Amino acid sequence: MFLFGAALREAFLQLRDKTSPYSMLSQIAAALLLIGIVNAMNTGDINSDRSTWLFVSLVFVVRALRSRAATKKAVVLRPSPQPVLA
Repeated sequence: MFLFGAALREAFLQLRDKTSPYSMLSQIAAALLLIGIVNAMNTGDINSDRSTWLFVSLVFVVRALRSRAATKKAVVLRPSPQPVLA
């Protein structure tokens, strides 16, 4: 149950950030997570449903993509100065 709670919290945090380049992917991951949780509640057995675990882990994969994109934007590459030939 802790993993479902952590995944829901992460999905809500991602949905609140509207400026991310992966906002559409976050929305899809949150919707699939909701479907997976409802499916697990419907069947009553969370161990037998592989798609539920896929949807739970997808939220954290999107978080890793978002953090990777944020770190790439933070690194600013400056061109090396060209030598002046006289």
